[in-house]
Amino acid sequence: MNRIVIFTDPHCSPCGMVKKYLANMKDERAKDIEVVSLYDDVKFAFTYGVTTTPILIVINEKGGMLDKIVGGQNITQNIRKILEEYHGKN
Repeated sequence: MNRIVIFTDPHCSPCGMVKKYLANMKDERAKDIEVVSLYDDVKFAFTYGVTTTPILIVINEKGGMLDKIVGGQNITQNIRKILEEYHGKN
């Protein structure tokens, strides 16, 4: 199953906007989005080339990156499309 992960940083204003947006989404699938602090799992982040936040990535079951969206506004504008395209799919 695909994983949708958003990397954040506690000192990043756009990250706070994305987290607030996710918390207020009226979509049950939003609860399956993983929010990971860049500094809590640096190795995981660097595996996918994450060096700034916020970044949303979609990972398939083999660990391959299927999609990447950079920036708070881009993430909030495209999150529903990402859920439609990748949520619950192999």
